[in-house]
Parts: sequence; structure tokens; C-alpha cells
Amino acid sequence: MHHEKGIFLKTHGENDQPFSPYEMNQLTGLFGDKPNPFFIQKHNKYMQKKCITPLLWAEKSPHSTFKKTPIIMKSLFFACLIGSAGLAQATNTYAQTTTVSLHVENQTVGDILQQIESKTGFSFFYNNRHVDLNRRVSVSMNETNIFKILDAVFEGTDVAYQVVDNRIVLSKRNESLPLVQQSGRKITGTVLDATGMPVIGANVMVKGTTNGTITDMDGKFSLDVEEGATLVVSYIGFADQEIKVGNQTNLSIAMKEDAEALDELVVVGYGTVKRANLGGAVSTTDSKTFASRPIQNAASALQGEVPGLTITRSGGAPGSDMTMKVRDVSSINGGTPLVLIDGAEGNINMINPSDIENISVLKDGSAAIYGARASDGVILITTKSGKRNQKTTVAFDAYYSIKTPALLRKPANLLQHAEMALEITDGSFPIEYTEDELDLIRQNSDLVLTDVEWGRWTGYPKFYKNQDWNEMLIGNGNMQNYNINISGGGERYSYMLSLGHQREEGIPKYGEDTNKRYFVRAKSSIEIFKNLTYDLNLAYEASNRDYSSGLTEGQNIWELIYKTRSWAPMYNPSGTFYTFEGFDNPAQVLEEGGMVNKTTGNVTVNNQLKWDIFDGLQLVGQAVIRKYDQDENVTNKKIINYDWDNNEVREKRTPNSAERRYQKTLSKNFTLYADYKKNFSDKHDLSIMVGTSHESENYDKFSAKRINFDQQENMSLQLGSSQDQSAWSEGNQWTINSFFSRVNYTFANKYVIEGTIRADGSSRFDPDHRWGWFPGVNAAWRLGEEDFMKKLGWFEDLKVRASYGEMGNQSGIGLYDYIQLISLSSDYYPFGTGVKGMMATSGNIVSTSRTWETIQTTNVGLDFATLGNRLYGAFDYFWKENKNMLIPKTYPAMLGADAPSTNSGHLSVRGWEVSLGWRDQIRDFGYSIKFNISDAKNKVVDRVGSNLISLGLNSTPTGYPLNSFFGYEFDGIIQNEEELQEYIARFPNGGIPGDLSVGDAKYKDLDGDGQLSVLGDGQEGSGDVKYLGDKNPRYNFGFNLGMTWKGFDFSAFIQGVGRRTMFLGGETRCPMPEAWYQSAEYWYGKTWTAERTDAKYPAITLKDKRNYNYYVSTNTKFNVAYARLKNLQLGYTIPTNITTKAGLQKVRIYFSGEDLFEVHNTPSGWDPEEDSGSITSYPFTRNYSFGINVVF
Repeated sequence: MHHEKGIFLKTHGENDQPFSPYEMNQLTGLFGDKPNPFFIQKHNKYMQKKCITPLLWAEKSPHSTFKKTPIIMKSLFFACLIGSAGLAQATNTYAQTTTVSLHVENQTVGDILQQIESKTGFSFFYNNRHVDLNRRVSVSMNETNIFKILDAVFEGTDVAYQVVDNRIVLSKRNESLPLVQQSGRKITGTVLDATGMPVIGANVMVKGTTNGTITDMDGKFSLDVEEGATLVVSYIGFADQEIKVGNQTNLSIAMKEDAEALDELVVVGYGTVKRANLGGAVSTTDSKTFASRPIQNAASALQGEVPGLTITRSGGAPGSDMTMKVRDVSSINGGTPLVLIDGAEGNINMINPSDIENISVLKDGSAAIYGARASDGVILITTKSGKRNQKTTVAFDAYYSIKTPALLRKPANLLQHAEMALEITDGSFPIEYTEDELDLIRQNSDLVLTDVEWGRWTGYPKFYKNQDWNEMLIGNGNMQNYNINISGGGERYSYMLSLGHQREEGIPKYGEDTNKRYFVRAKSSIEIFKNLTYDLNLAYEASNRDYSSGLTEGQNIWELIYKTRSWAPMYNPSGTFYTFEGFDNPAQVLEEGGMVNKTTGNVTVNNQLKWDIFDGLQLVGQAVIRKYDQDENVTNKKIINYDWDNNEVREKRTPNSAERRYQKTLSKNFTLYADYKKNFSDKHDLSIMVGTSHESENYDKFSAKRINFDQQENMSLQLGSSQDQSAWSEGNQWTINSFFSRVNYTFANKYVIEGTIRADGSSRFDPDHRWGWFPGVNAAWRLGEEDFMKKLGWFEDLKVRASYGEMGNQSGIGLYDYIQLISLSSDYYPFGTGVKGMMATSGNIVSTSRTWETIQTTNVGLDFATLGNRLYGAFDYFWKENKNMLIPKTYPAMLGADAPSTNSGHLSVRGWEVSLGWRDQIRDFGYSIKFNISDAKNKVVDRVGSNLISLGLNSTPTGYPLNSFFGYEFDGIIQNEEELQEYIARFPNGGIPGDLSVGDAKYKDLDGDGQLSVLGDGQEGSGDVKYLGDKNPRYNFGFNLGMTWKGFDFSAFIQGVGRRTMFLGGETRCPMPEAWYQSAEYWYGKTWTAERTDAKYPAITLKDKRNYNYYVSTNTKFNVAYARLKNLQLGYTIPTNITTKAGLQKVRIYFSGEDLFEVHNTPSGWDPEEDSGSITSYPFTRNYSFGINVVF
């Protein structure tokens, strides 16, 4: 039995209660501040008639983190207080006949109690405030009874013990106090925890007396007190509360969590460490982040939650993934954080969010223990587990969510389009609607004119009714989510089974768009022998995505919706899908264009064996096998376009086709490490860990395609034409072997220093350059533990820390670049007749000298807590250097193959993070506020190859951040002929259009050479473009607000970005970019005309100079900063006195909304998270969900 959870008992037998409230109070003294052992003996005879079974729920131990007692556990603890009187007998058969051998030197009391439990059937019950678990003693006894051992362990202390059979209660020796009977006036009250739930079995005493009682099942109590009395309220896991009664007759007492009990353990590489002793920059979050949120995957819940972790959404499609960055990028070659789920590499987008217990994000040199895989940070996910000595608990959670479109990209409506066209006065656009026809459009007339010529359209009907294709095609979706968790355990084992299902339907009104996900996780831990434990963790995640192929294949549906003319109806008079000109009808594409079925499956088998070789030394072996499969079937069907008279006018999306794409990945990881911990002289703590691992991955892919099916009902591959068929397969594998070690030394629990080293050998490099060494070091000074700081009383916690580490990166590197490769031709077929193409060519230029990119990261930080732990926070400043970044090098094309990258680039990153929090409890109202903000800015310090800047987006400009925009400085709009001539005279050497006119743009000649150009003469300082910003999100922030009152809970989470640069591009780059589709609504009413001379943007034209007018410049730049209400929750937990009658521990009903609202500066309809005005991405959605949590 472990000390991982607290103390409570359940009784079997008679249900009658022989104890008065006063007597129950005396019994409570066993675990409170004033024990009365005489009382225990009084009821000894009665309790011998009972069968008493111990179940452990410890307040806190040195082996684990305290977690707040659930209400059902508190109920059972209450039963413990009623039924445990018989524990006080000092002699009994089991204790007298059981002998123990114990040989320990300088071990903590907590460790000794754990050893006694593991070697015998004894179970310990105690209050941590009365037993110093960290006191160190030495005991050496052979085959001795438990009494002598306990006498030796607690010699010289004020700890008393009582033994009954195999149960041992530890308490504090009591000085005699005057017995004060309850007298005076009666008061009543309720004791609540931080969430507003009743605290059952809390000890309520009148200070300085033995007059008291305990709270009932509803947390209520009544007590007679004298005038001027002060109540002392205590309960395991909470700080004692003192309340002056005064004139009050009904009290509401809110308990505050014991700060000592919240000294959490943080998961780090190959182990855990107390947060107080943490020297690195590690951010954590727990299951509350994911609870009751209508999210597609776990990554979306982390957006804005963890400082330094940037989450980017690619779109709102069902089942869509997120991308993550820790403290910006580390290389131009990409890379993502290493994600480990219970020590096994995994995908955070695939795990069931309900399975997550906690997450640690390693952001600095603390990640160096993972070496070559840690350049972009490490995310450690721990999943929920069963607990030993815990009865079976079943938790069920379900919600139903309605999804509505958030921000939709808006093309100009028909009236806006017609009015914008009339602004064009240079003849570059043939007029479609006259001024006289605008009233018909305003009236939304059903008039249709046939056989007319209007604008550039000949032979097409003319319409006057606006058609909103967003409204016609985009509706509401939904998401259903169900989870069930079964957990429990016995004395030597624990288990957990989690089952989950999510079904999501997208927002298109036509076609199909669904995603179904299935989750299974089974965990067990078995103590095979007293020093040998086996853990098995099985996980299976699967998905089945069915959707119309038009959503992703070819010209996708979102582009079609944007480009479809705002006058084109969906149907012709015959009820057939109508097509105007060459663009397909989006609804027809969804309904008739084919289907995609994509299934995925991910199986992980995670085995772990822990062997406690001797005191302080543990050997851990882990074997992980993971298999991922993806199978995709794609059919693209041809569709028939019909005109207004229902004539077939053309076949589109030809030839039709069917394709099968299959891939699988088999990953293996075998790890073995030894961990030794030793304390010397009570002040010196030493920890040494040494290990090795082998990691490999095998990848296979196959695809086959046939076209020209003569029917479209059954498009199995074998039914397609054998001509122009294609098939392709490929595969690869790689291996990394590693050795690693960590040494940690702590002096006086105040000064901490830790060093790590890892050696990785990768199959991607030539044998002479295969191995990389990655050291790390961190240190912490717990300044708040110094005597001079304690005397000031300003801080409950104050710590300064620093770290340095080196991590490797192999992202973007070919698997076999050091070997000569041969590229086989895809159209070479050696059999039969006909012309044979070249069979093979040289595939690469061999590179034997390149090696790891090495990222050096340095961090300094400060942690603090003050004002009774109510105000807390952290600050970090960091910098990263990648001085041997792999950069592509350009060679003459005559070489006939792509040249390998070389280690000749330098990338630097600077940044900071701040997090602050406040928590407090005022009677039965509790609230918390948390805020975090972080920033990171990268810079390409040096690189080989071309460093020339181009207009617009530059991916790797030297001296600037990655993905930087360069553009001209806007100088206003030409207002008259005089300004026109003056402007033309500025540029005698050209660079401006020859047909400039009034209403066109002006730009500054920054280098003064009389020519508008990007680079000028190519010398430093020449050219007329300047840095305008970059695509990287800056000043990422998150704000959390939480409140509880009685059974109600409320939370709000706001997430956002302080700065990001965006330009509308492609078809949205300017008003009326082409004659065959309309403008974005954003430009309407903002362009120059003779009547609108103060407009922000130049006049509309379809001449080539429109690109000049809307160059990337200071005028077309957008700062798409935003703040988004990411989540809003309101819940109510039904009182336990109601739920317990139904045999339930907890019932909570709630509303939860996701992405409900945003404040932003993005052009109309574009989401601030979207990339540069794209018109092809799936829109994001808002989610409104209602759910229920039930614990049985």
C-alpha cells in the first residue's frame, strides 16, 4: 500500500451509530489538533464487533502530489471518522505475531513507512501536520515485532501510535486540556471547499478548548459557544481557518488549499521533480484545460494556455490538425516539438483529450536530455491512471455541440459589384450594369433577360437578383462527444479503461462532410514482487473521414464559393444545377463530384518494468511499439454543366478518376535507464540517472490510379481504363541510438544544480559525422527559503533560475543524402513494345560532411508567490542560436541533380515570457485570474547563397525574421494633373507605369536614384523597399477567469495575438483583379473616385497598372492582431445530498462555448489566424455545447 492518497475507512456490519456528536468530535481528534485517546478505548469493545477495511487517501506524502479529495472520498472519510474507534487498541493478535526485518540508514520516515507497508500487511493512517515525514532516521532490526520498530522510528518525537490488527494510526501526543462542555448560544454553519462544494467531516473546534464537532454530509455543523469564541476549522489538505464568531449565528466558511500540499511534481525527461526545485523553463497544465470543451483535438485547447507555445490552426474542417511551435522556430528546415505520451512518441492531435492528466512543456535547456529530437521543445503528456486501494469508479461525460460559421470571406454582392464597376472610367472594364439598372438590383428583382449582350457576356442571361453563395451553401454543423472512464485498484494493482467516441459534421449544406473518431486506452500496473512492478499501457485511436472530394480535390469548394458570380442562381428553371460561364456550380460539385474516404488507425503498445534493486536505486525498462495506418480512397467524378435552358453545355472535371493511397509507419523505441537517489546528512540530495535507447521507424507508401471510367456508379480501380494508369510505391527507414545521463544535486533544499548529457547517432548522416553530443545544465536558488527572506515575510516562494542546453535538429534532411541514390522513371516499363524512356538517373549529389544542426538555448527566470500564495507568477528571458543551420546551396544546372544543403546558416531567436495569477476565496465565493504573454523574434543572421530581397514575401532574408514582407512606402494618391506631372518627374529613370493618371498611387524614392525599384543598383542601402513585418505571430497572450459559488462554476478564456502582418494576395490582392470574377467586399467604398478623394486606396482599373497601384506597401499592410473569446463555461454541480440518494458521486451539467467572439483588424471575412488572404481554407466555426458529467 502506497502513501499516494489519504485516509478513510469503510465499515461492514451494523448500521447503527453509537456516537454522539461530541464523541465524534473526540474521535476526530485522532486526525485533528487535539486527540483524546481515552475516548478511543471507551468504544474499543463496540468496534471489535465490526469488520473494518482500510482504504488509503493520504493528505500528502513525499512520494506523490496531493490532489483534492473528491466528494465521494470525503463521504467515505466521514464514515472513517464514525467507524474507526476500535483502532486504538495497543495490543492484538496480528501485530504480536508479525515480525519485520528492517535495515535502513539515513532514510526519511515517509520512505520507512512505505517500506513497512510493502513488506507487511500493515497500513498507516496519519495527519501530515503531526508526523514529520522528511525526518531521517537509521534502523537496523531483524525479525522484530512492529512495536519495537515504531519505537525506534519515532524515538525522541511527540508521535504516538495505536495498532489494531494490521492498521496503525499515528497521532500527536496530547497535553491535557480543560474539558469544556458545549454551552452558551448555538451557532450553525457550512464548510465549503474552493469549488463551493461541502467539506464532509471537517473538524470544527472552539479555540483553546475541546468543545467541537464535525460537519455532516452537507458540510453543515451546529455548536454551542461562549461569548467572544473563535472557531478553528481543519481538514486534510486545507489550511486551518480561524473565525471569530462575534454576533454571527450562521457562518459560511471557505477552506483554502494547504500550500504545502500543493507542492506538485512536474514531469521532466525520464522522471519527475518538485516544482520548487525546478531549474528549467517548464510550463505545465492539467486536465482542467481540456474538461468539458467542444474541441476537435487536444492541441486546440492549448492555444494561449501555455506561454511560449504557439498553436496555429490550418482550418476548421472536421478532424483538422494543428501545428505547434515552442518559442518560435529553431531552423528554416522546419521541425515540430517532440511529443511523448507516457514516455512514448505520439501525436497530440490524435489522443483523446479526456485521457490527459497533465502536460509539461520543456522549453529550454531542460529539453537537452532528449538531444537530437528536442530542438523545437518537448511536450510530455501523462494520461490518467487508476489508483491502488481505490474502489471501482465510473465517470461518464457527454456533450452535444452546434457549430456555426465564424468569419466567412465575403465577395462583393451584386449591388456592390455593379457600383464598383461603374467607378472604372478608363475603359478597362466593359460596363455590365448601368446606373439606371441599379434600382432593379436594389429591389432584388427576379427579372431575367435572355439573348442580351451585357459587358463581356454574350449568350448568357442577365440577372438582377443577388445570390449569397455563402448563405446558400454554408450552414450549421454539429459535434457529439462521449467518454467513459473506469478505474480502480487493489493493494498491489491498479487499472484504468477509457473509451471515447466523437462524431463531427461539417458546415456545407450539400454533399457529405463527417468525421468519426474512436478512442480506447487501457492501463494497468501490477506489483509482481515487492520490488518489481509491471506497467502496461495500450492505446488505440482511429478515425473515419467521409467527405465530398470537392472540398479538397482540384479547385476546391471554398474557392468556387468565393469566385462564383453573385448574380448566378443555384438552379435553372428546370430545377437542374445551373452553371454560369466556366466556373462550376459549387453545390453540384459537392453533390455529384465524387467522394473521399480516409481511415486512420494508430496502435501503441507501451510496456514498462520497474525494478527497485536496493534502497535508492531503480532500474526502468520501457519497450514501445507503435503502428500508424492511413488508407484513402478518392473518386473524382465528371459533372455536366447545364445552361439556363437546361441544355448540356460542357463536361467538367474530366477525366474522371479513382485513386487508392495507403501508407503505414511502424515505430519502435526501447529504453533502459537506472536512477539512483541518495541523501547525505539531511542536507545533501544527490540523484544520478544513466540510460540508453534505440529508436527506429519504417515507412511504406503505395498509390494507384486509373482514369476514364465509362460509368460512375462503381469506380473500383479495376473498372477504369488501363491506359494512362499509374502506380507508385516508396519506403524508407531510419534509426537513432542514444546514451544519456543526468546528475542533480540539491543542498539544504535551497541550492539546486543539474547537468545532463546525451549522445545521439543518426542513420541520416555519414558514419564519420553521425554522432552528436548535446549537453545541458540548469541551476536554481530558492531565495525564499533563506532566513533573511523568511524574516521579511514578503514571499511564500521566491526562486531565481538559469539554464543552458544544446539540442540537435535533423528536420528537413534527406534520409540517405550521404549515399548515391538512383531515381527511377515513373513511365518506364521494360516489357512490351513501344518507346522506352530513360530508366534511371542520378538522384542526388552525395554529401558526407554535413551533420546535425545544433541549437544553443539559454534561459534566465524568476518564480514567485506572495500574499498568502494568492499572487504568483513567473518571468523568463531566453535566446536561441542555430549557428550551423543547413542551407540549400545553388549549383549550375548542368550537374543534373539537386545539391545537398550545407551547415552554413545562422539563425537567432530572442524572446521573453510573463505569467501572473491571482486566486482567492471569500466565504463560499472563490475566484482566480491568470494571464500570460510571450514574445519571440527570430533573425536570419547569416546564410550562403543569394541574399537579394524581392518585393513581397521573403522566406529567409539575411538580417531579418523568417517569412518577412518587403514593400514600398506609400506616398498618397495622385489628386490632380499637377501632382501627376510632379510625381512623374521624380522618376526620370523609370520604374513607374507609363499610363499613370489621376487616382493612381504614389510611392517614395527611398534611395533617391530617380527610379522606383526593389534593389536599385544592388549595393547596400539602395532600392526603394523596406521591411514591413513578418508572418510570425507576436505577443501571444492568454487570459483565464474562473469563479465558483456554491454549486455553480464559471470560467472564461481569452486568447490572442498582439501583432502579425498580413497582405491580401492572389485573387483578393486588389479590387476587380480580373474581369471574370468580382472583388472582395473589403474594397467596396474605399477606392478613389472624383467624389471620394480622401479614399485610402487608389482608383479601380483593370489595366496592368492595377498591380502597381496595389503593390505590397505600407498602404496594403494589415496588422491582424486579435483577441478571441476562446472558451466560456457555465456549470452547476447538483448537491451531493441529492446525488448520493441516487448512488452517484457527482453530477454536473454545463454549457460550454468555443471561439464565441473576437475583436480583430482583419479585412472583412478573413479570420486573423488565416494565412495571407487565402480563399481556399475551410472556415473556422463557433461551437455551442451542452453536456453532463456523471461519476458513479
